[in-house]
Amino acid sequence: MRAVALAVTCAACATTASVCPVGTKRVDVAAAQGRAQWCTNAPATPLAAVPGQGRTYESAFGTAPPPLGAGVTGPFTSWYPDGTVESHGHYLDFGSRSVPDGLWAFWYANGQRRTLGTYRRGEPQGCFATWDERGTRATGFVEGDQLRVAPCTPPAGDELAAIEGGEPATVEAPAWADISVQGMFGPGAIGASNAMQIDTAPSLQLAVNATARKHLGPFRFGPTAGMRLSGNTDYRALAAGGVFAIGLPALHSRLDADAGIELGAQYITGIAMRPMRRGVADVAFWSPLVAAQVAVAFKLSPYLAAVGALRADGAPARDVERDITYCDFSGCLPPQRETWQVGGLAYGLSVGLRLTIR
Repeated sequence: MRAVALAVTCAACATTASVCPVGTKRVDVAAAQGRAQWCTNAPATPLAAVPGQGRTYESAFGTAPPPLGAGVTGPFTSWYPDGTVESHGHYLDFGSRSVPDGLWAFWYANGQRRTLGTYRRGEPQGCFATWDERGTRATGFVEGDQLRVAPCTPPAGDELAAIEGGEPATVEAPAWADISVQGMFGPGAIGASNAMQIDTAPSLQLAVNATARKHLGPFRFGPTAGMRLSGNTDYRALAAGGVFAIGLPALHSRLDADAGIELGAQYITGIAMRPMRRGVADVAFWSPLVAAQVAVAFKLSPYLAAVGALRADGAPARDVERDITYCDFSGCLPPQRETWQVGGLAYGLSVGLRLTIR
């Protein structure tokens, strides 16, 4: 196999059309050699330190630490002085250094594509495509700072079309708030049980929660309300409370992860029925409700995301004494003193949709 030099200027580059990761801020700089935008949790770097056309790292493929230094993470895009896009990709911050990660692309000053390929934690992965100044394409696999020419299929570059018009890509505004609806499925109790009943421990079949959260940096907080349905159709509960969550580092620009807790109360209602005893009775109990979940949202659009979470909710069980009066069409029996256990734990997978307000 013949090897051809692959002249890739891995300018600090990525997709500013994506949202900056939690805990970082977008940096915009401009100088005579062009413009750039990136996300960082460190002080801004002058554009003079960003490698432009003809200036490279130790390796042409960005396997050496980028000049922007540590703290650069998420999307980055740079443009030539006339507004033509120069580079586009993502960085991943490893603490002591930041490295290319994901799809990266580079262009000549005339707007023609120069290189397209994928990096994995700073290392080129899979098939790369390069174009010479006449537009002739070559494909192959990166070995050192060379391209070993071979027939292969490079990654799709459809997402690059939005920034190839010579103008900076539109940057999404940061999230101001979000509204989500999620349903949890899994084992557990509805929260009211009595060993003397026909159904001694009604189970939780489905919990549906609606939450509205204000974003303040990495923090998210707001009210939540929900309904809990039992496998025994005579039992259900209404819940309300507040939620507090904190954003977690995301591995991809289309993912948003957070961990949160909810504190509130639920009102449980049911119908008591004892075996071999005529009549039924309405019962109701108040109970605290505490929930915790770790959620990951996958962006379907800038405003809508699918959410999946591991969730647990419930409260410590406690005994409640009640005088229960059983009645039927012929009348009521004398009150019966019963001990009900209120509380219990439920857990499972929660799925739903999230609407982001920007």
